Amino acid sequence: MINALAIVSQIFLLIGFGYLAVRIGYLSSTWLAALGGFVLRVALPALLFRSLAQHEITADSGAYIGAYAAGSLLLLALACVWLRLIRRQPWETAAISAMGMCCANSAFIGYPVASQLVGASAAVALSLCAVVENTLVIPISLALADSASARHEPFLHALGRALLRLRSNPLIIGTAAGMAFSLLHLHLPMPASKAIDLIAAAAVPVALISVGGMLVGQHLGSTLRDSAEIAVGKLVFHPCLIAAAFLLFGPGDLNMRRAAVAIAASPMLSIYPILGSLHQRGKACAAALLCTTVAYFLTIGPVLGLVQSPWLFR
Repeated sequence: MINALAIVSQIFLLIGFGYLAVRIGYLSSTWLAALGGFVLRVALPALLFRSLAQHEITADSGAYIGAYAAGSLLLLALACVWLRLIRRQPWETAAISAMGMCCANSAFIGYPVASQLVGASAAVALSLCAVVENTLVIPISLALADSASARHEPFLHALGRALLRLRSNPLIIGTAAGMAFSLLHLHLPMPASKAIDLIAAAAVPVALISVGGMLVGQHLGSTLRDSAEIAVGKLVFHPCLIAAAFLLFGPGDLNMRRAAVAIAASPMLSIYPILGSLHQRGKACAAALLCTTVAYFLTIGPVLGLVQSPWLFR
């Protein structure tokens, strides 16, 4: 059985290096945008393409997408109801907060942890999670926020506009290309394949170093209660609902089930503050990201111990 502490220590060493390097000025904070851009626009699309192109698309892939979508969308609905009806937040604020609870940092943190846990299966899990997050959860969340804003745009119009933006999303392009290669049984020439392998290998270390650098200068301020609420939803309820969905509907592959829970247990996506800034929630989302990332240090060990237990996934 894999030692959960050994997995976490490798991840946090890279995050810690990124934080320290930016904190002491060894790396400039102005480079973080370039590092993140390289990961999101080059390395991760290459990783998604490679993993899917080498993976046979089966009924299990559909079962994985269905189970992960069911758990994530259920949490999105429950969080919106709680924040709107119980906490009396405006719909616009509730939608952005709920998005933070059910959109994992699958690329920068979830995948590196899952790859240490289950190996090559993590890359396939990452690509399928990216389909759910980028084509369902994020567009629906933004459409809810858009339709509730001052413009009062109908929800379906806002959703259609959000879906149209997916055409230029590098992660979606890499995923679609990889699925096409898999379904058509196509293969790249050896030099091109090796080049993509080299680019994809850079995704994990560069992503984690950039996450560490992003934490420099972040402050919780007066948003501690809201941030803690989002953190609990993300780090506790999201992996629990994903685990339940996979027990009920998920594929039989044990590694894919474990990878799904490990990815769901990660903090929210790193561009969460950017998405929140579209509705004047950038600072609040940055505080929630910091709170959730710090709390992740405490929750990931028990989560990894749980997903490796023989009684959860048989």
